[in-house]
Amino acid sequence: MSRTQENASRSRKADERSGPPTRRSPRPNNNGNHARPVRESAREGARGAFRGAIVSAAERVFARSGFYETKMTEIAREAGVGVGTLYNYFKSKEVIFAEIVVDRQAEFDRTVQAAATSDDPIERLQQIVQSCLSYLEEHGALLAIFQERGAVTECDVERLAGPKAARGYERLLDLFEKHIRVAVRAKRLRADVDVRLLVAMISGTMNGTAHAWLKRDRRGRLASVTGELIELFLQGAASR
Repeated sequence: MSRTQENASRSRKADERSGPPTRRSPRPNNNGNHARPVRESAREGARGAFRGAIVSAAERVFARSGFYETKMTEIAREAGVGVGTLYNYFKSKEVIFAEIVVDRQAEFDRTVQAAATSDDPIERLQQIVQSCLSYLEEHGALLAIFQERGAVTECDVERLAGPKAARGYERLLDLFEKHIRVAVRAKRLRADVDVRLLVAMISGTMNGTAHAWLKRDRRGRLASVTGELIELFLQGAASR
């Protein structure tokens, strides 16, 4: 065997003893790509907070000036932003109003659901009604804007504040239906009346009460009529 062949043979044997070559781990990417989701999340959080501040400012202006007298320039000034910046977030005051209603609707949902704590189904209905009327009283300026814009019934919610707000009102009706069904099963309310009619009765009476309160320029305590409202409801719906 030649010297060249001997050297090649020794090299192959050395390779076999040492095993297969170790693959190097790829170097970490130092171009900052891993930080992008964090930065994007921070930017989205800041944008959401900024948007919320504009909505809060707009609610104050609407309460002070009314819907039709409010100008986008006034909202921008209240929020401490330029008019151009305001239009980057909202194209009109109608859109801002819709967002206010959706935000308040979420808060309203939490408040009303948390109020229904009694073990007695009739008392739970009373708690829901009182919570609804108390919240409407607290935010009477927002309710007054609905009236200013021509709202007459709950059917106007979607027209004035969009489909999200309308779905919020539907959640309230669903809550009433849930607890009325419990009262019917407990033989505390009549079973010979369609539950949906009972829901319409109690919600319609509540809406009419709020409308009358607005007509009186919000004088008096709206929630103070809860007992009378429930009593009137029960006189036609109590179990026989």
